[in-house]
Amino acid sequence: MAESVEANDTPPNDPLSPIRSLRSRRSSPRRSLVRYIGAATALLVALLAVNAYATRGSEPERASAWKPERLDPPVQYAFLSDESGCENPPRQEELDSSIVTCSDWTMRVEYKKGKDRQELGLLEYESCDDSGINANCSNNITITAAASRTRTGEGEQRGVPFQVSLDGHRVAYFDKGRMAFVGWDLPSAKILEISPALDVKGLHDLNGVAVSPRGRFFSVAFTGDRPRVLLTDFSTGRTLELPGFCGVLGLSEDTEAIALRSACPDPIGDEPDRDKIVTIVNHRGQTLATWPGGEGDLSPDGKTLANVPDTYGEENVDEQLVTYDARTGRVLGKRLLKPLSEDSHIIGYGWLDDDEYIVKAETTDTFESFGYYAVNIRTGKTHRIRDLGLNPGERVSLGKTLRSE
Repeated sequence: MAESVEANDTPPNDPLSPIRSLRSRRSSPRRSLVRYIGAATALLVALLAVNAYATRGSEPERASAWKPERLDPPVQYAFLSDESGCENPPRQEELDSSIVTCSDWTMRVEYKKGKDRQELGLLEYESCDDSGINANCSNNITITAAASRTRTGEGEQRGVPFQVSLDGHRVAYFDKGRMAFVGWDLPSAKILEISPALDVKGLHDLNGVAVSPRGRFFSVAFTGDRPRVLLTDFSTGRTLELPGFCGVLGLSEDTEAIALRSACPDPIGDEPDRDKIVTIVNHRGQTLATWPGGEGDLSPDGKTLANVPDTYGEENVDEQLVTYDARTGRVLGKRLLKPLSEDSHIIGYGWLDDDEYIVKAETTDTFESFGYYAVNIRTGKTHRIRDLGLNPGERVSLGKTLRSE
């Protein structure tokens, strides 16, 4: 993980400092002998290195780290296509040979033709509403460096998240070249590692990734025998470790409020049978509040936690959007969720802004998508988000989503 450090231009022991360079020009028999021995040693090391390289055989190579170019248009959302080649389970030999078994996250962007910088090098398949220079265009950009599925043990695998900031200009994903989670600022093309390199055990213990609304802060959470949350400030590159926590329910705009979970289930197993606690801290790690709870999403302003309790399998139970005061846990309101006239199953998704929360509606039998809806937490008014379509993908991470009706 990168961290900014200061270094002197000419350290005292720098062998290339002006004084050392001047003295090294003087010659003596002793120095000549040392040079001869040094040259012979260097030749021997080089020959051994060549031999080692030639006899490496089938040792797996680490993938080279991807270096993107700049991209101005904000990401509307990232998704995994239902038609991707990764919808089928990998073969056993694929599971045995590589930690990353699939990488097909795709970003959806919209932009004015010729207006924004589009230097990513992957915008050749754009679709525009006309051929003029001011045409409205869209593009789906597959990021092959971003892992979507990894091994977590012998014959086991799991999905890996791709998160987009609400402003659509920063994303977080697991980079298969670096074998670590990274934060990526699209307009500047800067990439920063936000986790250490992870092996199969580390990926098994992974319990979520989050990005603050404008992407200044990134978090990576782990459970297992060492629960912790890593909080990275993208502007400085510094990472704060918060031990004892295993999940992040959201980061506020200014990161003066971060909602954390301390009940740590197996991330690919069942919830533990015990009480859950919500802890609110700031980006310095100072605890601001603690209250019984543990589910939901923190609003961008850090004031509200929203949750849609799961009622799957229960009969004659109306689904509701419940909001809580993030500092006290006090229930602020309950809104009945009926976005459609027909029966549907509602899943809580995340915030559109400080006032509207996004839910996804599915059929109750086949779980096919009815689309995404924004619910006003104060009035209960619900409207469809047209930016997303009925079913943008198997898994979706929302970014700068604006249009609704």
